[in-house]
Amino acid sequence: TISRCNDIAPSRFQIAGRWYCMFPEMRECGAPEELPVQAVKIDEGKTTGLGLGRSIYTQDQIQAFVDFQDAHQVRRAYLAETAEIAYAGRGPNGEWGHGLGGLASASVVSLVGSHLIPLYAVFGPAAVIIIFSLFLVGVIRLVATLIIRVITIIRVRGFGLWVLAAIWGTAFQ
Repeated sequence: TISRCNDIAPSRFQIAGRWYCMFPEMRECGAPEELPVQAVKIDEGKTTGLGLGRSIYTQDQIQAFVDFQDAHQVRRAYLAETAEIAYAGRGPNGEWGHGLGGLASASVVSLVGSHLIPLYAVFGPAAVIIIFSLFLVGVIRLVATLIIRVITIIRVRGFGLWVLAAIWGTAFQ
């Protein structure tokens, strides 16, 4: 079913004869025809011929503004709900949280997490710990190899330029 959308109102879908809103989480809501959208009376006036011979706004811009104001009744409830969710999710220092509900947050974490951390889909949140552990093992192995090389070279040939060459070679190995 095609419904009229505006710039702020959440998307609505009709599934099996019932209407569902998709933000901040999937829930039942009214049909688009039931939205409290009322016509806004705006006096456009005759500004298109004023000011140095022409207006700074075109008729298209004025019409876009009228259309934007037309959706203000829907926008108010939606923004109030988003602000309520953000206020309820405040941090320890009092800063507001984000305006997404639980289901929407989980969806964003799943989508973004799988792109930023490739193992995220397989291991879940433990993937971060696994990747950090593998990084730590690599750093420890590099330092251990460097120490073993330096000690061996100093015992066999003594301290000299070749020690710096061994350190340089280990860094690019």
